[in-house]
Amino acid sequence: MTPRTLDAIGAAAMLLVCETELVLGGLDHAGLLAADASVMAVATAAIAWRRRAPLVSASTSLVGIAVVVVTWPHTAMLNAPQLVLFVAPYGLAAFAPLRRAVLGLAMALVTVAGVNLSGLNQLSSWVFSLGAVAGSWAVGRVLRTRRELAAELERTMARIDAERHGRELLVLAEERTRIAQELQTLVAHSVTTMIVQAQAARQLVSVGAPDADEAMATVETTGRAALTEMRRILGVLRHQGQPLDLAPQPGVGQINTLVEQARHRDAEVTLAVSGTPGPLPASVDLGVYRLLQEALTELDEAAVVVTFGPDDVALEVTTPGPHLLWPTVAMRERVALCNGTIDVVRVAGRGERLAVLLPRVFEEVLA
Repeated sequence: MTPRTLDAIGAAAMLLVCETELVLGGLDHAGLLAADASVMAVATAAIAWRRRAPLVSASTSLVGIAVVVVTWPHTAMLNAPQLVLFVAPYGLAAFAPLRRAVLGLAMALVTVAGVNLSGLNQLSSWVFSLGAVAGSWAVGRVLRTRRELAAELERTMARIDAERHGRELLVLAEERTRIAQELQTLVAHSVTTMIVQAQAARQLVSVGAPDADEAMATVETTGRAALTEMRRILGVLRHQGQPLDLAPQPGVGQINTLVEQARHRDAEVTLAVSGTPGPLPASVDLGVYRLLQEALTELDEAAVVVTFGPDDVALEVTTPGPHLLWPTVAMRERVALCNGTIDVVRVAGRGERLAVLLPRVFEEVLA
């Protein structure tokens, strides 16, 4: 049910109550009763428009009630119409801009004061009527301020969510770019090795059949063409103006360097390694290093455990404090590249643990 529907139901209920009191008020003058009933109908019906036209609605309601009260005999009391003194100013303050709300409040106070002067009412009547108008107006204004604040907070949260999503997309793009660059270097190394082996094979078979020599020459030519094409395609992922990185790719052999760097910034980091490293796929070798590098960022205390199993490599980083950002976008992308798994678990009495498992199987090459 919409707010406007509720306003219409409220106006209808107030109309019924006020009209019933008028009919049962014992007024003998039929013409005056009909006129007051008509005015009362307009005054109460205007309440249904308090959201769409708050100033017009409040003014119509207050003026209509004032007319009924002034023309009604003082020997017959009217109680139900006094509800308008609460409803109309509240709707005016709650749904009108500040300037119109203040203008409507002034009109309401003047109208109520005029009614009290016309009837020579006592001080208690003045206090009640003026207090009802001012109090309901103040309550409406406070609630309007709270609604505006809540709406502003909601808009702010929406902007924050949009900005966070945008930053995640940027981080994702950055990480994929770096992965592409690293893969370029790794694959380039493999292709270069193939070229060198092909050259050596051609020299070894130079004393053999001409067909073997021609096949090795084809391998060399194909490898060089593939290397050129790969550099051309993946090269567009490099940032404009970024120099070529000629340093060797990091791997598990540089884990000690990462730990020492963390200790140099006064972080308490322990390292435990078990198992035999042996040969690792290039993506896993680099992935373990990058994941640990990401995990140790801004940590003050951590316990690192690297386990080399026969079929996988396990990396565990345990820290006392919770890290709500784990796993980061970069971590998820790195693990997905290696076809591994990543999880964050709570360790009773020890804090939070980042657990990564990467398979150490080599892809088969089809001849």
